[in-house]
Amino acid sequence: NYVVDTKVPTVAVAIDKAALKAGDTATVTFTFSEAVASFSLDDVVVSSGALRDLSAAQTNRYSA
Repeated sequence: NYVVDTKVPTVAVAIDKAALKAGDTATVTFTFSEAVASFSLDDVVVSSGALRDLSAAQTNRYSA
């Protein structure tokens, strides 16, 4: 017997600053509802800025 996971993971995005000026930085945290097999900066679309230094804090939490 086996179990098939049919639920699509969800993700919550949190930013540690409410507003940024040119040159400011912030930490963006992506928290998934379950562990994900892979997640990279290529999976994220950013406008008016850039993300870098993505790191996995846990199998379901990443920060950039």
